[in-house]
Amino acid sequence: RARARRAQYIDDSMMSTGALASACIVGFDGQIYAQSADFPAITAAQVQTFKANIANPDALGATGLMVGDNKFYTVACDPGSVLRGRKGASGICIAMAKTCFLIGIYGEGQQAGDVNNIVESLCDYLKVRVLV
Repeated sequence: RARARRAQYIDDSMMSTGALASACIVGFDGQIYAQSADFPAITAAQVQTFKANIANPDALGATGLMVGDNKFYTVACDPGSVLRGRKGASGICIAMAKTCFLIGIYGEGQQAGDVNNIVESLCDYLKVRVLV
């Protein structure tokens, strides 16, 4: 039941907006809670890197934000809560909830500000209402 609800957040709150190319909710242990069909294959090690460095995002400057085989250069952050990156015309927003990350990736023609707003707002909602 929880998995279905998480999939609904991906489908209804993130992907239905048309602002994201792909999205994922992933636990701090790397377990995929829900994802869109075309989300890159993220590894547990990549998730651990986000968790270990979200409070000090400057440490990601050299390595960037890796999701699957995709490397996004860190461009902005809110230490302790959000990481943002870019790769050409695409980009990523990674928001930290209590037990997981919400990740949104956008592509050409999609706007970073829209994605950031969607991902971060849903994360804030989940932290208060659903306790994830």
